[in-house]
This record gives sequence, C-alpha cells and structure tokens, in this order.
Amino acid sequence: MNRQGSEEEKPTFEGINERLKEIGALVDDPEMPLDDALGLFEEAVQLGMQASSLLEEGIAQSAPAGEDAGAAAGEGLAGAASANAGAAAGAGEGAMGAEEGAGA
Repeated sequence: MNRQGSEEEKPTFEGINERLKEIGALVDDPEMPLDDALGLFEEAVQLGMQASSLLEEGIAQSAPAGEDAGAAAGEGLAGAASANAGAAAGAGEGAMGAEEGAGA
C-alpha cells in the first residue's frame, strides 16, 4: 500500500536538480568521510537515471500522435549526437579540401 503512495509522488526534474546541487555542495567539504561521499555519489547516479527517464517520458509525450514514442526519444538524443559528429567531420573535410587545393 505504501508503494502506491510513492508512485503517485513522482519526483520532478527540478526537484532532482535541486538535490543534485545539494549533493555537489556536500561532497565539496574536504572533511566529508569517504564512505559518506560514496553514498552520495550512488544517490547522485540514481537521481541522474531518474532525470534521464523523466526527459525520455517528456520527449515521448511531445511526439506526434502517429510517431512511435520510443523512436522519437531515440531520434531526439541520437540525432543531436550524429548531427554534431557530422558537423565536426564536415569541418575536417573542408580543411583537407582547402589544403589539397592550395597544393595544386
């Protein structure tokens, strides 16, 4: 029965972000014992996974009705990464082409 109550109170992205900031401030203390810092690190990893899930849910909810929500979330994250990689590769090719033109 408690489990249902915790499901209703889903964490918000803002709440997770605030807790991560608190954890960051806590681990900045050089006097913090290593065991405590490791516990906070584990909590931060879990919070990061929750934040990622919330973002994926938001992307899926904003996808057009006919589009597969899972594909939309994947395309949003992977598409941005491949666009950045393509831009970097294109910039490298442009520089190589300029060098070849100057040598001819």
